[in-house]
Amino acid sequence: MILNQNKTKPCPCGSNKRFDLCCGPYINGVKKPSTAKALMKSRFTAYALANEEYLKATWHPFSCPQKLELNKDKTQWQQLKILGSKKGKSLDKKGWVAFAAFYLDESGQQGVLKEESLFVREAGQWLYHSGTPIED
Repeated sequence: MILNQNKTKPCPCGSNKRFDLCCGPYINGVKKPSTAKALMKSRFTAYALANEEYLKATWHPFSCPQKLELNKDKTQWQQLKILGSKKGKSLDKKGWVAFAAFYLDESGQQGVLKEESLFVREAGQWLYHSGTPIED
């Protein structure tokens, strides 16, 4: 389900592609990301759009929280910068993506979340497994 996103506007993931030609097909269930990096970008987009359904569907059951409550969270996700990746291609079983996600909190303060995320591929689908904070 698309929330607050015109399909012809730029995708929130920062690709400079239209949403319907970038993360939209993943979020709408038309296709699945073929790499861990593509899943990372689509999950950032889902956070930016407060699409809890997609986030839960792409979260490994081992680490998925029961409740996300994104609509209560006033964080506005602004920009995603991929810092690097390792493995995570279509035939790999695991992949890592390091990123910086820039946001505004509910008081309007700017912040950045830096993490190296672990993704696993099970039954042909990439899933977010866990993340380790990156310290400056």
